[in-house]
Amino acid sequence: MQELSVHPDTGVEITGTKLPHWEYVTSKLLEVCREMAYIPYVGWDIVITERGFTVIEGNNYPDLGHQYYGPLLVDPRVRAFYEAHGAL
Repeated sequence: MQELSVHPDTGVEITGTKLPHWEYVTSKLLEVCREMAYIPYVGWDIVITERGFTVIEGNNYPDLGHQYYGPLLVDPRVRAFYEAHGAL
């Protein structure tokens, strides 16, 4: 995967960009996950708005090939989790 420092369509600098409301977004999504504990893991598609966020969709068993925050599977705990759920 190629790492980009500018948006490929707009050319706007993205390196160092802070997502607004990120702590709020993650805490609310974790609440939703606790309510849906029967789904082992979810790939959330969200839009962050001025007032918070909107969920576009939640994908159960998302493709692990899209690891934007570094190699997810390097962490042995993460690898063990996905192996236990048959994702690897």
